Amino acid sequence: MIPLASGRASNIARAVQQAFAQQGTRQGGPRDVLVIGDDASNTLIVRADEEHYMQILSLALTLSEQASNAQASPRVLRLKSVPAVRLRDTLLTTFEPLARQRGEPLAIGVDRNTNALIVSASDELHEQIAELAGELDSSPLGESGQEGPAGMSTLGQTVLIVDIVNHAPEDMVAMLNVFGVTRQQPADRPGLVSEPVTLVQLSTRRGLAIMGTQADVLVVAELINQLDSPPTEQSQDLVIVPLKVADANGVARAINDLLDTARQSPGAPPAVALREQIRRLNLQREGFDDAPIDLDLNIPIRVMADTATNSVMLGSSADNIAALRELVGMLDRLPVGEAVVVRIFPLENSSAEAIRPIIEELFRQSERLRTQPGTSRVAMPRTAIGQALAGAIAVSVDERTNALIVAGREEAVALVEVLINDLDSDDAERGWIEAQLIPLKYADAVVLADKIEQVLVRGLGDTPEAVGIQRQVGRLRVVLEGKEGQEQFESDIFAPMAGLVVTPEENLNALIVVGTPTNINVVRELVKTLDVELASAHNAVQVIPLEHAAADRIASIVSNMFDQRERLPSFRPEDRVVISVDSRTNALVVSTSARSFELLHGLIRMLDTEESRFAVGLHVVPVPNADVRDLAPKLQRLMRERINATRRAGDLESPEDVFSIEAEPLTNSLIVAASDENLALLREFIETLTSGGQAISDAERMELIPIQSPGRATEIAQAITSLYVERENERRGERAVSLIANERLNALIATGTEADISAIRGFVARLDQAPVETVQEFKRVALDSASAIEVVRLLEDALAGRSLGGRGNAQQATILRVYGPEIEEAIAEATIDGDIRDYIQLTADSRTNSVLVLAPPEMMQLIVKV
Repeated sequence: MIPLASGRASNIARAVQQAFAQQGTRQGGPRDVLVIGDDASNTLIVRADEEHYMQILSLALTLSEQASNAQASPRVLRLKSVPAVRLRDTLLTTFEPLARQRGEPLAIGVDRNTNALIVSASDELHEQIAELAGELDSSPLGESGQEGPAGMSTLGQTVLIVDIVNHAPEDMVAMLNVFGVTRQQPADRPGLVSEPVTLVQLSTRRGLAIMGTQADVLVVAELINQLDSPPTEQSQDLVIVPLKVADANGVARAINDLLDTARQSPGAPPAVALREQIRRLNLQREGFDDAPIDLDLNIPIRVMADTATNSVMLGSSADNIAALRELVGMLDRLPVGEAVVVRIFPLENSSAEAIRPIIEELFRQSERLRTQPGTSRVAMPRTAIGQALAGAIAVSVDERTNALIVAGREEAVALVEVLINDLDSDDAERGWIEAQLIPLKYADAVVLADKIEQVLVRGLGDTPEAVGIQRQVGRLRVVLEGKEGQEQFESDIFAPMAGLVVTPEENLNALIVVGTPTNINVVRELVKTLDVELASAHNAVQVIPLEHAAADRIASIVSNMFDQRERLPSFRPEDRVVISVDSRTNALVVSTSARSFELLHGLIRMLDTEESRFAVGLHVVPVPNADVRDLAPKLQRLMRERINATRRAGDLESPEDVFSIEAEPLTNSLIVAASDENLALLREFIETLTSGGQAISDAERMELIPIQSPGRATEIAQAITSLYVERENERRGERAVSLIANERLNALIATGTEADISAIRGFVARLDQAPVETVQEFKRVALDSASAIEVVRLLEDALAGRSLGGRGNAQQATILRVYGPEIEEAIAEATIDGDIRDYIQLTADSRTNSVLVLAPPEMMQLIVKV
């Protein structure tokens, strides 16, 4: 028995049997060679002698070895770069004819999970297939090709996200579609990718998602990186150039037309080809030695106009910006015109503000003079004046110097100078307004000025013929009459010549008239007519001082006399007398006519004489041994009681009963107004009262009383003064007792007798206690059904202390009692006055329907009960 490692036992047995049969061995005998193959155990059963057995064994082993080499066995071939499905078709197409020729089996399967080929073939075919698959399983980019990102699948479909920096994602997709990476590649030539890829624009970021095989994805990603390269100039400068003269839109349009070579070249093919070759522009400057401006057209240039600010915005490289600035500066200019001069013309006799519109209107209407008759054509006049009017001028007024500032061409300014000389002429007969003073003799200046104003100014209406004359303006001057004749003083004041100003001067009783000489003469003649004696009856005022008589007595006598005189039939209204008394100067202030003044002066001379008898005189009485301030009220009271006693006894009232006394502390004297009899009696009283004055002054003392409560010295002093000091001074005389508070020492300085000091100390002991602090309570009282606003209003009216008659005293202390439904006993009681009312506050809270109460504790209980 010969076990076989490979090959089919029956086939090998048949081959060995045929081999021995061909060698001529005899068949069918007992010693013949017999070979049987057992396929179940793959074993050869041999019957032969030793020599033949060894030959059979050698032949069987050789056949088994050959069978093992030609036998198909499965193997796994793993791929790295190429999909197994695509490589399977290539290998089958290549090796299937060879296996068929050899009679060997060949089968190739695909495992998609591991991207592997399962090949069933002989060993020789296995080696050839593995060698060819290794050559085909390489990166499309070659051995030096880049590897994919970490974690990226190298086989099958994979996704790679590529960021787009310098282009729009949709533009990049359009370019890749043109390259054909998303379509099936042609079979007759190699394409950029082996299979179509899928491109997806990302909405969350600026990029593309590429889906396909690793090789195709890497090829497309590399292509995107090359297409998305940054521009040559990664940044541009932006400059805003403001224009002074030119229009921003026009300048921007001119520069854009200059840079747009497509519209400038003709349509001929050579011109189009030459246009594509133009990449730089050289702009020649005005100066012969200046270098040209170099403008690079390869770099993008943007020129925009901003009409709001009249500026041009330039965007390009720094060199192009500098060149464009020069170009904008060349365009921002005005054309060169004729020479312009400026002249200043000071005016002496005319108003610059009035001359200005005349000149401007003349030059404005000159355009119609240059129009040829019957046509609308404008021609240049032949005369110098016509040529001067053809140009425009600028006129301004300097009000400070009354001058005209004219700017324009030389001939136009010369024409203006001629016009100003004619308009600003110094003509003595016209253009002047004078101010004169017209004195009045009888009439009142205020009344007469108002009358003239009413007649000559307000009484005349405006007519169409007078409007033009009223617009004339004159210069003001003052004419003074002197020994050498009239002297004129000119001013820089201008006023309408038709105007007339009449102002009264009350101190001089004169009229100040401002107007033309003709108008002033009219006023002067009118004043002569109205300034008569009759006109002075209402306003003649004199002050008549009196030397001996009393002004009030004389005024009473004169008033009575003239009042009776007014009842006579021959009385004239201008003779009425208005009289007033000036007691300070003992004078009469009288207003009447001149005739009445003569009568009044004669009457006053007779009444104001020295023969008047004085019943009362003024006397100064010195008091050496007493304080006149204490003594004066005592004497006044004694003398007044004596005079009243004599009247009660039956004596008549007499002027000699007048008595008045005033103290003069500086000289310790008394100023007395009394008759001689009363003065003698007064001197006796003074001697009696001052005889014991020294003893009284010796009994007075001064003492400092400290206050224990801090800061209450002034408060306690005011209280003691009201309770004790004022009452004693009224009884004993002024300054009998004095009390002064010293806040720095917090003490009282008391002056008086020993009894006064003791009394003041007693008051201090009772008042110098700890101050009572004000206590207030705050409470919220909720209401069940009543309205909080109505309750607050009711309580405020009840606590205000006003009666139905409205005569209640709000400061008076009042006891309030609150009774329940059964009026037997008060449920709450409190004392309220003006001070306590100031501490009570009632507020209605509508949100919670409650009353907020702020009050002292006693009033709080009463209000809560209510």
